[in-house]
Amino acid sequence: MEKSIIEKYLKIYPNIDEELIRIESEIKFLDERKMLYLSDKTPQWYRDSMMETVNASYEQWQYDLNELKEAVQKICKALPKMNCIQKKVIELRFWNGKEAPTKWCEVAQKLTFHEKSIERIYKKIINTVLAS
Repeated sequence: MEKSIIEKYLKIYPNIDEELIRIESEIKFLDERKMLYLSDKTPQWYRDSMMETVNASYEQWQYDLNELKEAVQKICKALPKMNCIQKKVIELRFWNGKEAPTKWCEVAQKLTFHEKSIERIYKKIINTVLAS
């Protein structure tokens, strides 16, 4: 698993259950679409075209679901191993209520650390999650 994937799911971790429900509902919807197109009385070429589209979407959502589950497993395994400073870095960086992550200089200022120290701590956090 790549660093960018871990960061993606670390950012939404407090609301990860909502993301899981959303992905599962998309998969369920596509399952229903498959059944609809299989029993549809439209021309075969149209059904084949729609099934191809639905199957491609289905595969992508399945991939996303598996990726999410793997990331959650790694994050859940790594969080108990982290000290309070590491957890605070994640909280300040990602769980800030904003779309974009907090800048390193702002995280460092809030924790009264040097910016480079915070970046090293963060690198260790990511390596811990990836190794989990």
